Amino acid sequence: MFLLTSSFAQINGDADEDMPDSTIGNPGVERAAVTISRVASPLLRVTGPKPDRQKRSSVTSEFSQRAPPILQARKQYVAGPRICNLHAIECVKDNESSSPDVDVLRANITDERHACSWVENYGLKTNTSWVVDFVKPTATCERMVFHKVWRCKEAKREKSCGEAAAHCPAKIDLKIKKVNRNTKRNDAFLRGEKPLPAVIKLFHHKNHSHSTAAADALSRLTPTMQTRETFLAYFDSGMSPAEATRLHESKLLVQEDGYALVANSAVNPLPPAIYYWHRLCREKNFGKGVDPLLKIAEMPLYAKHDNSLEALIEQLRRVHAEEKSNAVYRRHLLSGTKRLRRLQEQKRGVGAMMAMNAALGLELRRGRYIKVQPTAISRRCPGLTRGSKRVAAGRPASGPSPKRAKKRRHVLQQSVSQNIPHVKLHGYGH
Repeated sequence: MFLLTSSFAQINGDADEDMPDSTIGNPGVERAAVTISRVASPLLRVTGPKPDRQKRSSVTSEFSQRAPPILQARKQYVAGPRICNLHAIECVKDNESSSPDVDVLRANITDERHACSWVENYGLKTNTSWVVDFVKPTATCERMVFHKVWRCKEAKREKSCGEAAAHCPAKIDLKIKKVNRNTKRNDAFLRGEKPLPAVIKLFHHKNHSHSTAAADALSRLTPTMQTRETFLAYFDSGMSPAEATRLHESKLLVQEDGYALVANSAVNPLPPAIYYWHRLCREKNFGKGVDPLLKIAEMPLYAKHDNSLEALIEQLRRVHAEEKSNAVYRRHLLSGTKRLRRLQEQKRGVGAMMAMNAALGLELRRGRYIKVQPTAISRRCPGLTRGSKRVAAGRPASGPSPKRAKKRRHVLQQSVSQNIPHVKLHGYGH
């Protein structure tokens, strides 16, 4: 049986030191690089001779690609699960349970933390991001200790109206079985010297409905936990978000394939994520923001003019009391209530109250409409407002208007008797 060894341990040079003695010098273990065709080829590289048994084939795999430099900073996290003091994951492909669309792997993952770490490393190697789709409670389960399903991040991407959803069918189903005599009875992978309790099912992992190599696809990847820890370390050292971004990008550019790493949001996150982490760091070290109303109430000059929060609350109560009697108040209170419910921060309430007071003043003003000047006629009439009666151009807004000559009726008999043309005059030159 071979070992799936993490490349992060090989980079630090201590992978072979922790290898078991049974695998060193064993003639049955020949380390030869072979390209795998069915088991997550971007993630794994098969080493070892072709197994003789078709029912249960063991393959030795290792992470072939070198980890980005940001992931080499903390070997303890990215080196993979430590099982029996080994920086190794033993991985076996179950040919009997696999199908053309589903590849089934068995691994010696024993808890949720190592399972989530495996999925994150898999997404880093395949340029994909995975979100939790289903978690099955296993508190009363007799055969499993963990069961979680991840879906591709592009499964339902409907962020904007003009962008169609990808509906990617890729999915990862990972469950961890209990190791006891009842489960060993029907599972040969649990009866070995080193049980493989984790069952990893890769659904359509080679048939993503979207590109995984384009720059736009790389920019939508979710940052890894290691990237987040790195930026939190930047902020703890006193850097601002802009300084941390420039330093991080400069470190990535000097590495091999630096431009590809800069375009990858998994190791180089977008500014919204960086500023969000910076806000979390500030709240952790300095606490949350202070309510501006409470700070204003502490000022002596503010309290001297009888300004207090109690007066503001009393004014709101008075406005609510007039809600039933005034339609204008009722309409603005309903719209203002909806606006206040959408507020996420308390300090934005002051701006919302000021905006509602301004809108209410315009509503109660004489005319109840905002004065505008959309045309040349309106510019010549200062008192004209939208919705009011239009005043003729060039005439005063008030005062008696001159009498107009009454138009003659077009009667054929009268026109013949008076010897005048029986037509309407529309001007000259026609």
